[in-house]
Amino acid sequence: MTRVIELVVVAAVAAGLWVLTLSAFPKDDLSLAVGCGLLVAVAALPSRRAVRGQWRPDVRWVRWLGPAVGGAVVDTVAVFIAAARKVSGRPVRSGRVKWRLPPDRRAASRDARAALGVTAISAAPSRVVVDVDTRERVVLVHQLGNGQDAIHRSVAP
Repeated sequence: MTRVIELVVVAAVAAGLWVLTLSAFPKDDLSLAVGCGLLVAVAALPSRRAVRGQWRPDVRWVRWLGPAVGGAVVDTVAVFIAAARKVSGRPVRSGRVKWRLPPDRRAASRDARAALGVTAISAAPSRVVVDVDTRERVVLVHQLGNGQDAIHRSVAP
């Protein structure tokens, strides 16, 4: 039963990520998202078992969704402003920063936090995750601006 639940969750997440990239929602695209989500889930489950992955997400991480989605909207505006500044010859602040992930006692939670945290961090268009050091719990991020936003405070407090 847990494998069925895992299959459904992975398929839903994969389909949801696909749908987030759409600008319109025709039935064909939604059907394709569901189908591809199922294919991803069918491939992901045996792959996880093959590498002996034991990812145990924490239910509390659902709170990352709000800052990730809200940050994506705010950052879209920031990217357009940065592009306008660049075109007009004005400087744009950007750079690489290190985000430290908090420690988790269990390896399964630690790996899940790194994987899901990187996905949440990368959801905003003003950020790109460059590298992840799972042993040192550090995520190297290239971002526009230099402030800490809500997703940073949620994923890497």
